[in-house]
Amino acid sequence: MGKDAGDVMGHACRGAAIVVGGEGKAQSNMVLRKLREEGIAFSLVDSIDDVAAQVGPLPDDVPVFCLSRPLRILRPAALPTGPSVISRGVDFQIVFIAKPGSRAQAAAPLHNISFLASPLKRGELRATIQSTQRLMKDRQALRTYIHDHPIPAAGRLVSGVFQIRDLQQARNLATMLAQNYPRPDLVGVGIWELLCNAVEHGNLEIDYAAKQDLIKRGQLVSEIELRLRRPEFALRLVTIAFNRVASGIDLRITDEGKGFDHKYYQAHQPIDETAPNGRGMAIASRCAFHHVEYLGCGNEVVASYDLTRVDEAPDMTEEAAVFRVLPRRASS
Repeated sequence: MGKDAGDVMGHACRGAAIVVGGEGKAQSNMVLRKLREEGIAFSLVDSIDDVAAQVGPLPDDVPVFCLSRPLRILRPAALPTGPSVISRGVDFQIVFIAKPGSRAQAAAPLHNISFLASPLKRGELRATIQSTQRLMKDRQALRTYIHDHPIPAAGRLVSGVFQIRDLQQARNLATMLAQNYPRPDLVGVGIWELLCNAVEHGNLEIDYAAKQDLIKRGQLVSEIELRLRRPEFALRLVTIAFNRVASGIDLRITDEGKGFDHKYYQAHQPIDETAPNGRGMAIASRCAFHHVEYLGCGNEVVASYDLTRVDEAPDMTEEAAVFRVLPRRASS
């Protein structure tokens, strides 16, 4: 585990921020105009270092920053040496506006960046930022709780079965279960993502395309609340079975939905790099657990953590710690 990865995803994470930028001069100018037109509060900065210096520690504070110059995103292998964007312990999420089909999409780590294709539709930027803020507040609150409660209050959990219905219960359970893993900060986010998928995509049957549309229209939260009250969904539960043995921990999550074509989705990750959703499976499998397997029709998933490979534990190093967004010169 590199120092930077521990800073951003571990206990030293001290804040969160959204950075908005454009691929070229035209996109950068459009971003600035849209932020002002849509009444989004933001600070204009020249560099990532300026952002890190202004981020506060409050878990409910996710400020928005707009970079004054165009951005370019480099592949991790091509990155020059120097301070990382997240080396100061700040969790960054980038909202990046690029031309459709931009090469930058293939170069960026999915869970740290949301792509929007130019030209932007009315309200699209605002809805994406608001959705990202909600997501980051949840993750920041989860990390803060784990940091403040490093030892399980009731002792180490060996086995147990739990049932949840909504996202608040999902977050509470994710924090409790995460405390039983060697890296609770990383695993907590992975559990949270899997539970969210079970509630939203499974029990409430909000499919990938529908969620993408709801996020862009700023209606995801209201739609979830509406579906939780509908008779056909109101009694559905997600069942979580936790089992620990000497060699590892298995977490089995089962929802009451119709399932999905998990073999196709796993074979085609990333699904859509321009979408504001669809990253939960990737985060869980690449960054939190050693093995994630969907079973049957797709309404059951087993996430395994190998306790004999703690030193090789999955982390955010590859996909977050080396991620840097570098300001371009205005003339480029």
